[in-house]
Amino acid sequence: MSFKKWFGLFKTEKGWSDKTYEVEADGLSHFISTDVVEESILSATEVEHAFIKDALVRIDVANGDVHHFFEHIALCLAKSFAADAVG
Repeated sequence: MSFKKWFGLFKTEKGWSDKTYEVEADGLSHFISTDVVEESILSATEVEHAFIKDALVRIDVANGDVHHFFEHIALCLAKSFAADAVG
């Protein structure tokens, strides 16, 4: 099963809500939605997909909140946006 299909099924099964993550990078606040995080996840490499799938399964088994993981990804995206703006 492709990662995209697995991710879609996982999302449907878990029914997580859409959120907007407020993260700070280089002294600026960034507001990044779950949709942007999901788009980033789906455009990741196969190696990153394997890591993300493993992380999501571990979070699920521990009855954790995927939004904590997504917020971490949002922070990475904000830092990347900030670095691109400077460079």
